[in-house]
Amino acid sequence: MEKIKFTVYLILGVLVLILLYSLSKSLYFFDRESVKVNEQASQKKGSEAKTIEKPHDNLEENSKILWKNYLFYPTDLVREAGGFSPDEVMSHAKNLTFINLNTAKKKRIFKKNVYILDYFTGDFQKKIPKNLDQPKESLEIENRLLIFAMTEDTNKDGFFNQKDLIKVYIYNPFEEKLYDILPEKYYFQKLVLNSKKNLLVMIIKKNSPTEKNESLVYTYNTELKKGKIIKEEDGKEF
Repeated sequence: MEKIKFTVYLILGVLVLILLYSLSKSLYFFDRESVKVNEQASQKKGSEAKTIEKPHDNLEENSKILWKNYLFYPTDLVREAGGFSPDEVMSHAKNLTFINLNTAKKKRIFKKNVYILDYFTGDFQKKIPKNLDQPKESLEIENRLLIFAMTEDTNKDGFFNQKDLIKVYIYNPFEEKLYDILPEKYYFQKLVLNSKKNLLVMIIKKNSPTEKNESLVYTYNTELKKGKIIKEEDGKEF
């Protein structure tokens, strides 16, 4: 009888250890993509902390040339299926770096690390399988990088991650400028393709505890750098 009890307890103990190990691994992979809001501040204090060598070299593994004049690479790239890009692969990162090959100037797009949900160049056509009779979805905002990122800790948990609301940015490498293109307190819901050249069309929603948070159409002219919320009959420009 004692042997049976011992065997049962042993099996239960092994099962608990396996469960705890699986849970710790899941939390590790979630935290690896998350970015602490005060990450840079904690890194500056690191003069007293030990330096941990990262297993991946962002420049070596993920760099490529964009528009012939710029070497570009993401920080801590993680990929998964989905997104709006032509290859339908969503690219997560903590930051993006451009090097102007003509001037040798290096620029990190965001001053501090954020959670980039996805990014891709603004001139593409999605690939459609030959057996599907439907038009190709396209976007034409020329030589610009479209970035979807969590840069505000909207759920107040101390991290930038997929639980936060999405802002939309455009980076113009020729101007070396990053544009936050959504109105204040509005956040991204959906990108609508096949609009005319230099016009972004999106579905957005306001994050407000006191107002009705309805989905609205928002257009942004990348040439004029002007946005407009289409609400009822009149659009409001930003």
